[in-house]
Amino acid sequence: MIVEGLDRSFDLIVIGGGPAGYMGALRASELGMRVALVESRKVGGVCLHQGCIPTKSLLEVSSLIQKTATPTNGLYYDPPKIKHDEVVAFGQSVINRLHQGIKHLLKTAGVMTFESSGSLLGTGKVVLSEGLSPLVLHAKNILLATGSRPKSFPGLPFDHERVIDSSDALLLNPAGKKIGILGGGVVGVEFSQIFTSLGGSVTILEREPTLLPGEDSELVSILSRELDRQGVVLKCGISIRDVVRTDQNVSLSLKPSNSSTESPPEDLSFDYLLVAIGRVPNTETLGLDSVGLTVSTGGFVLVNGSGWTGVEGLYAAGDLVGGAMLAHAATHEAIVSVEHMAGLNPPPNDPNTVPRVVYTHPELVSVGMTLEQARKKGFQAILKKFPMMANGRSLIHGDRRGIVKMVVDEESGALLGFGGVGPGLSEILPVATLAIGLPDGADRLSHSIFPHPTVAETIWDALKSR
Repeated sequence: MIVEGLDRSFDLIVIGGGPAGYMGALRASELGMRVALVESRKVGGVCLHQGCIPTKSLLEVSSLIQKTATPTNGLYYDPPKIKHDEVVAFGQSVINRLHQGIKHLLKTAGVMTFESSGSLLGTGKVVLSEGLSPLVLHAKNILLATGSRPKSFPGLPFDHERVIDSSDALLLNPAGKKIGILGGGVVGVEFSQIFTSLGGSVTILEREPTLLPGEDSELVSILSRELDRQGVVLKCGISIRDVVRTDQNVSLSLKPSNSSTESPPEDLSFDYLLVAIGRVPNTETLGLDSVGLTVSTGGFVLVNGSGWTGVEGLYAAGDLVGGAMLAHAATHEAIVSVEHMAGLNPPPNDPNTVPRVVYTHPELVSVGMTLEQARKKGFQAILKKFPMMANGRSLIHGDRRGIVKMVVDEESGALLGFGGVGPGLSEILPVATLAIGLPDGADRLSHSIFPHPTVAETIWDALKSR
């Protein structure tokens, strides 16, 4: 609600209440700024309400189902009885608790929240569209953080019934259904495991030769074998030739992506098609023209390492600027922008230090460069590896799948990259992320003491390997 008679001048106006928006607002408040946060929906953004939290809640359920499918350490389980409505309710309970926590933090910090959409009205001005009388707010600085939305496949718009996006997929009961997933990136891969564990028959369709393009090929190969073992059908290196949607199903005609010869198409039919081919930024209603700001060919706002757009006092962070398009990256970008506004001169954003996790079972994690990438940049890079099957904690857990890989600069002792497939690796990834930011990170880790037995020991073991 917009209150009449309020002071409409602020040090910072944030448009968008996702991880970039609300964390940027909180950091600005800590620095003594008077802050307004403009959000037309619920604070927390896609991450909290349709992304990170609900999908990881479902993946936790998926993990429990997998663990009870096989006798472990002398324990035998009956097949679990799955109540899908209670599974969804569990995730919603987590969302509700975190949502209340964010609202409490904003209120305690003195951030003034406006439940409205907002757009630029020239430099230093934001117009709120709630009600019949638009309200104009003024600020020295503005942070754009309106996030992104799922990208549709050309010629196949979402109907949210048969052709669904990731938000629709959160509520879908996959039991007994044939589900196609268009896109083998993080979203597609994670949902393939969720749907399979909950009783669905799943096929991933990916244009590139492998899943998770851009990640280490050995790690992707290990995870792909695990997905295949779990019953996920993988069709990589294919493109869509034709699509027919009816009230009952979605039929696809496939062909090889890079075939020079004409081959007979492969026809597949699914009860549902989840389109997970990326996301597009929410820039259309921001009024960027009013400040002369242009966007990239993909619609992303162009910024420098501090999130500055080149327009006086105007910054942007999160999915809006592209890059990793991850919640933790968005949070960091927003904090850097706010600290830059405050004159603190923070280090600029470095995409190389953004950690990435695919929360499957086993997990795939990475940060920094692969061996090939490091050598292309001129480093005297060497590879250190250690198998999870030789890690005591993994054996105790009854899960020895995977490997840890570390890319080290032989000359300086710097850690250039870290990656792995295995259980619990997301919890040790911050150690590698911190080390990558140090000039001699690998040397420091190799001289550190790791508790035993832990999964984290794989870092030390890999560095000590020959």
